Amino acid sequence: MSARGPLWGVGLGPGDPELVTVKAARVIGAADVVAYH
Repeated sequence: MSARGPLWGVGLGPGDPELVTVKAARVIGAADVVAYH
């Protein structure tokens, strides 16, 4: 098995885009894959 990148868990609170932290926005923006539930 080859090494892969990190897995980030990002909570977005109530879903209001104005409440997303700068770091969360950066991590999501740089992601190759975004999965949500």
